Amino acid sequence: MNVAVDPDVISKGEFARRRGVTPGRVSQWLSEQKITGEAIVGEGRSALIRESVAVQQLARRLDPMQMTGNGLGTRLAPVTAQATAAAASAPAPPAAPIDALPLGDAPQAGASRPDGNSLEDRIKRERLAQLERANRDGARQEAVNAGLLTDAASAKQMVGRATAQLITRVEGALSEMATAISAEFKLPQRDVLHLLRTKFREVRAAAAADIRAQTEDLPTLVDFELDGVADQDETEPA
Repeated sequence: MNVAVDPDVISKGEFARRRGVTPGRVSQWLSEQKITGEAIVGEGRSALIRESVAVQQLARRLDPMQMTGNGLGTRLAPVTAQATAAAASAPAPPAAPIDALPLGDAPQAGASRPDGNSLEDRIKRERLAQLERANRDGARQEAVNAGLLTDAASAKQMVGRATAQLITRVEGALSEMATAISAEFKLPQRDVLHLLRTKFREVRAAAAADIRAQTEDLPTLVDFELDGVADQDETEPA
């Protein structure tokens, strides 16, 4: 095959220009084996690129997540001389009147394929999903820092430990109370201690029953809408 007259075989610089990237990026693709085999014509620095094969390899091998940001401008469709000439000679379609377009349907430059399944479309959707997740996580963390949200299980454990420590401390002080009452009123310390413990257990049981009754009607989870997080059907522990 005569490479000189094959429009599909172009220089690395021309391939970079058609893809909208720098020649250094093309060299990186070559060194990383993103472009290999039949896509390379010749050897060394003078090697040429078979465009149709190279763009197919890039579409399969480039990581969409690495093409966010500046990589969104990378064009992976072949741009041959014939296609360029045909596009230049084709008459421009008549523009629809602005008032005939539905709100939000104004034409945009560089529109993607109508089916929305091009590599650029997938990259943009993934990038948008990342930004939305970051926004949700940021709003959630701000709410936690402001004390609007907390881990219900951790809070329950902390309250339980504090309550148990308080009850243990009061029960341990009953002996000292009995001794003081016995000395003040000239009563047997053992009888006073027995009475105090009996009444304390009755009060503790009644308080526990009241608390259980009050918490039975409380929901396990509470809906709380975070500012800046829209259309989320999640329930956060408050």
